[in-house]
Amino acid sequence: MSDPAQRLARPLFVRVWHWCTAVLFVLLAATGLKLHFSVQLPDFVSYRLATDLHNAGGILLALCCGLHLVRACVSGYWRCYVPAPHGLPTRLLAQLRRYTIDQGRRANAPQDQCFNALQQVAYSVVVFCLLPLLAVSGLLFLLLLQLPGAVPAFGSVALRCVALVHFVVGMLAVAYLLVHVYMACSEPGACARFRSMIAGSATADASKPRPSRRRH
Repeated sequence: MSDPAQRLARPLFVRVWHWCTAVLFVLLAATGLKLHFSVQLPDFVSYRLATDLHNAGGILLALCCGLHLVRACVSGYWRCYVPAPHGLPTRLLAQLRRYTIDQGRRANAPQDQCFNALQQVAYSVVVFCLLPLLAVSGLLFLLLLQLPGAVPAFGSVALRCVALVHFVVGMLAVAYLLVHVYMACSEPGACARFRSMIAGSATADASKPRPSRRRH
């Protein structure tokens, strides 16, 4: 009989990138809301301070994103984000059910390399599409505002399009963050997984499935 305990190991560069990105996500979300809804929200920080924090956080997020992409490609960690194509739709549907209406069976869900299929698809979209687009649109918007003569040269329509793309992608990033927290907290062995993201390794016992929430 196989050992039900699962050894979780997280490379140092993944853990550093994860927590830096998490902190920057929260900072950018809070300051972004302040910048877009300054009239409706309480004045917890000044508009100027929120702007400076948002710009600095955006630059740091772009650096973190770029470094993580380079390190993941060099080390081969990018393979953890790529699900096996065989039977992918079936596995995605099964994982989606286990995270929603059939949580009691999720302990027996198969893992593809580092993550399950649903996590791999979500992380691939975020790491390779959402975060780079968020960083590029934010930096481009910042450059258009800072460079003298950039707005007259490119036009206010271009500036508004970049701002709209950045805002929409930012909202998608916030939605992903909420879903990610839910998935992490509802996963069997969640405490061990949190410890592994801090200490680097932990042992999770997924042999005891949670009782199903489905009513019979």
